[in-house]
Amino acid sequence: LLDTKTLLAQSLEEHASVVREFEGKLTETSQNELTKQEFEIKLRENQQMYEAELSERRSMNEKSQQDYETRLNEIRQGHATELAELSANIEAQSSSKVTEYKRKAETYISQVKKQLLDEKAASLEKQQQTITRLEESIVV
Repeated sequence: LLDTKTLLAQSLEEHASVVREFEGKLTETSQNELTKQEFEIKLRENQQMYEAELSERRSMNEKSQQDYETRLNEIRQGHATELAELSANIEAQSSSKVTEYKRKAETYISQVKKQLLDEKAASLEKQQQTITRLEESIVV
């Protein structure tokens, strides 16, 4: 009977030891599960923050790209307008110079014609005088 009590006490003690060991492991497992859940929550939070930051950066990048393209188009349009104005100005100056050269050429041609007509008239008069003198010398 004493042996049985002793055996039972030992068995009960071993059983209590195993229960304590399992309770310790259960507590550790529970703590690990909580830690795992906390980690997963933090992981989701970090992923959400990363996605939000990535989205914000993409949005900023797109806005910068749009601003760049808008500014580039404004500069192109400005240069095109300036080029058109310069071309029109040069064309007007060129047309003005052509008109001026044409007027000068017409004036020169008119002067040359007048000079040729004057020389022709002088030559005709001289020839007429010569003819008249020769006729007078023949008649006499």
